[in-house]
Amino acid sequence: TDEPTGVAWNPINGHFFFSDDNEYKVFDLNPGADGQCGSEDDTWTSFDTLALGIGDPEGITFDTWHNQLFLIDGTNREVYQFTLTGSLINHFDVAAYGVTDPEGVEFNPDSGTLFVLSSGSNPVIIESTISGALLQTIDVSANNAYAPAGMVYAPASDGSGIMNFYIVDRGVDNNIDPNIIDGKMYEMSAP
Repeated sequence: TDEPTGVAWNPINGHFFFSDDNEYKVFDLNPGADGQCGSEDDTWTSFDTLALGIGDPEGITFDTWHNQLFLIDGTNREVYQFTLTGSLINHFDVAAYGVTDPEGVEFNPDSGTLFVLSSGSNPVIIESTISGALLQTIDVSANNAYAPAGMVYAPASDGSGIMNFYIVDRGVDNNIDPNIIDGKMYEMSAP
């Protein structure tokens, strides 16, 4: 893929999942028996998202509680729930919760919930159940990100063991200015 928009890892079998908003697919990389990506025993499969009306597949995450995938669609502003082979389980709207430009989705293994990152005019992270019920809205405008594009929920960099959000900001699109290098990453506390 020349336009990966999200990546997720399955710790159960070591597979990687990549979303692509040019190919309109989710790719499943099996690193093979050696467990190494890029070696001769790698295999790939994929499933189509456009056939389901998902015109802008962005972030993807792996649900370790239920062994399934969640994919965010930037066009429809919805979260889609899939089996690992690409069968649709469910989907729900996040625009109603103030998500104007969904870019990232992250599974919270502590509570079995989802975090969804909204870019654009309303930089927030919402937390919802996996069936779509809103639990909380978290304002992330304090980082003044230009174009938040993805996130992860992971241990704090200070070694405290608390969980924080890491948000990447792609800055000005290099399609507009191929010489610009203004991407950033922010670490923010999670409530």
